[in-house]
Amino acid sequence: MRTKGFTLLELIIAIAIFALISAMTYPSMIQILDLGNQAQQQADRLTELQKAMTIIARDVRQIVDRPVRDSFGSEEKAVVGGTGSTAVLAFSRSGWRNPVGMARPHLQRVAYLLADETLIRQSWYVLDRASDTLASEQPLMGEVKAVEVRFMDDAGKWQDFWPPVDPAKPPLPQAIGIAVELEDWGRINRVFRIVHS
Repeated sequence: MRTKGFTLLELIIAIAIFALISAMTYPSMIQILDLGNQAQQQADRLTELQKAMTIIARDVRQIVDRPVRDSFGSEEKAVVGGTGSTAVLAFSRSGWRNPVGMARPHLQRVAYLLADETLIRQSWYVLDRASDTLASEQPLMGEVKAVEVRFMDDAGKWQDFWPPVDPAKPPLPQAIGIAVELEDWGRINRVFRIVHS
């Protein structure tokens, strides 16, 4: 009694058909995988941008009028900054949580700067710094081509630098506008209103 099965010719034909179908679907599969990777990269980039803007917004909401002494002993106003300066934006803020009760103030000095196409947040453990006081650095976002900062004064006009030249002006701006130029997404503009207590 003969058992039924495939002949060698039938197996060769089946393998050839399978190879043909695989060759036809392979480019589509690669394209789908590439699109999936691109979508994941875009999602990661959006998360990075949202996180950076959330941190900036949190800091700006808590700006206080507290000038500090820099590492050379010179007074630095409560808010300083402008496009083209080393620190794009620096200010004193409240609300620095201290869950373990360390001997430090509840106020904090923070600065934002652009270095090697990376937006960096700096913070210090003391307000009035000594020459050996080091900053803690937190990279927020990469592939940043430029950062522009503007300040709205009490008359509702935008200024390129802060503090204003006029000493009669209030020490804190009404709002801070930040424009971030990204290599992949272009210009992103945000305005952060300052809550005066």
